[in-house]
Amino acid sequence: MNSIRTIILLIALLMMASPSYAATLKEKLAGRILLQVEEKGKAWYVEPQTKQRAYLGRPADAFRIMRELSLGITDANLGRLKEDTPFACKNAGKIFLQVQQKGEAWYVFPPDCSVHYLGRPSDAFSLMRTKGLGISNDDIATIPASVKYTSDQQSRIVNKETSVENIETKKIVADEISSNEHAIEKIEEEVVKKETAVEDTSSANQETDLTKKKAKELLKKIEHITITPIEPIKLDIKLKSPDSVYIPPISSPELRADPLLPYYDSLSSF
Repeated sequence: MNSIRTIILLIALLMMASPSYAATLKEKLAGRILLQVEEKGKAWYVEPQTKQRAYLGRPADAFRIMRELSLGITDANLGRLKEDTPFACKNAGKIFLQVQQKGEAWYVFPPDCSVHYLGRPSDAFSLMRTKGLGISNDDIATIPASVKYTSDQQSRIVNKETSVENIETKKIVADEISSNEHAIEKIEEEVVKKETAVEDTSSANQETDLTKKKAKELLKKIEHITITPIEPIKLDIKLKSPDSVYIPPISSPELRADPLLPYYDSLSSF
């Protein structure tokens, strides 16, 4: 019984490893989003025309790749795609870009031919998780990988983008540090100015206080000074008799040049 099971298992493995099985699998999974369950759920999209799998990577990468692999569609055909199920099933697995409406993307899900909007990276991520089909490493290895959209290529792109982001981040941080240092210098200058102003004010206040102190001390000294009133001086002046007053004669040389000579002459008549 065990030998029969072993034989059946070997036959199944041979069938899976055969080219016809691989061809059938990639045809069957054309247009599907696959999740590599043994590799932490790596997402792949099997392009319907080339039957090659494109690595979707991050939500932003998935959004970009899906748009790059899309086909243009008019508003009229998009309306038909949404309303006409047979027409949608003929285009199952394809991604369409609505060229007449700002390039909005739409995906036709193969199992039920439903149409899903891919407006933002979050929409692509939600589609990957809700509509993705789990697949093993052995099965996905039978589907050829796209040269342009391999996981290694995407990793290089991510690393390059990360490197650029790191450089830009470092530059931004350096600019912020420089700006902060400049701001700190300005603050230090303002602090020094304020401290100097405070010192000047304190010195002025000290001088004012000293002046007030000296003024108070001077007032106290003035209060203790006794002012003695000065008595008036009595002058005892005695005039001599008129006989003792000398009046020079009119003929005296001292009076000859005097302009009041006529006046003196009149006096001499008395």
